[in-house]
Amino acid sequence: HVSEKMQLFIHCQEVHALEISGDESVAFLKEYLEQAEGIAPADQILYNAGKPLTDDASLSSCLEEGAHVEAVVPLLGGKVHGSLARAGKVSRG
Repeated sequence: HVSEKMQLFIHCQEVHALEISGDESVAFLKEYLEQAEGIAPADQILYNAGKPLTDDASLSSCLEEGAHVEAVVPLLGGKVHGSLARAGKVSRG
């Protein structure tokens, strides 16, 4: 059985096109996003067609060729980057 590559698209802050074998897990996509966008895997929720994907599912079992995966990152209590925090505290005197 020859494993063919499949392409999928991950939508986060940017759109990423990936070629995968399909043997990878959903956790692999989260690790990819951590490298690409600096978002911790624990903070990511990945969806396909409105359904959440579980970390241990193989990509070939839950996605089809050309699938679009939405990465949702909750923004509750997010940290403000240092330079942004200072930007609001500029004195105008």
